[in-house]
Amino acid sequence: ADYVHTFSNTIRHDTIRIRFAFAAKYALILTGADVKTAYLYGILKEIIFMKPPQGHETYDENGNLLVCQLIKAIYGLRQSGERWEARLGGQLREMGMTRCDVDPCLWRRGDADQKTLILVAHYVDDIIIASSTKEARDDFLKELKKAFRITDEGDLHWFLQTKICQSPDLRTVTMDQSLYIKDLVENYVKDSAGK
Repeated sequence: ADYVHTFSNTIRHDTIRIRFAFAAKYALILTGADVKTAYLYGILKEIIFMKPPQGHETYDENGNLLVCQLIKAIYGLRQSGERWEARLGGQLREMGMTRCDVDPCLWRRGDADQKTLILVAHYVDDIIIASSTKEARDDFLKELKKAFRITDEGDLHWFLQTKICQSPDLRTVTMDQSLYIKDLVENYVKDSAGK
């Protein structure tokens, strides 16, 4: 097993911008979803043991501390991000989606002309869905919810500290990063003041 392979992809910001432009041009519906406790869905390939959490220790008849063998990834484990991404990718493939060659966090299924197009982008446990119709999106989420506990966030309003405003009728998607910029300035001022 490759214990040191811990790299996990995250969607590129230029992919997000291109995707929003594509959604505007083809009047796709942008919505969001969040996978609850995503890392816990990752299945480990390695054999990993850990001490039980404090207060849950168990000892054998000789007084030796018993340890736990992990089967699934947990938060704080080096491989968790990579294992979650592998699990999500496997599920999306099983659902008939095709991974983008340029950005491994972008997936596609269906056809825009036939109103069955679904584009999925993920950033760890945050998912953006662009769909031709609400029905195609609902069918996709229903299928994904069979594998994961998901919160349907409805219309996409925020993603990675960026406010998203969509007008399918006008075929526009705007991104507003003023909150992100405000946070950067506040942190810079704090750091400059030595606080």
